[in-house]
Amino acid sequence: MRMATSMEFVSDWRKYEIKNDSFYHYSFGEPEFRVAKINFLKNNRIELIYPKDSVIHIFSKMDIDISYDLTYEEFFNEFYKRKEDSNCFRESEK
Repeated sequence: MRMATSMEFVSDWRKYEIKNDSFYHYSFGEPEFRVAKINFLKNNRIELIYPKDSVIHIFSKMDIDISYDLTYEEFFNEFYKRKEDSNCFRESEK
């Protein structure tokens, strides 16, 4: 989150709310909160469902330490390696 926010890839991550089973946040300059329903899945996974546009994101816990003392290039080289090692691709990328 820190790297993404400092590089302005996402909007202000500090402005979010979690109420009951929903996650409310701003995204990429949108004027209103986006709303996602939170589901807890097996094997330390979380699913966010955005009913407004039928988008689903599934997140898996990763037991790794990430260094914040990396250059931009080093950070993304490690990011893409973790993505490949975890088989974390969009359906369109598979």
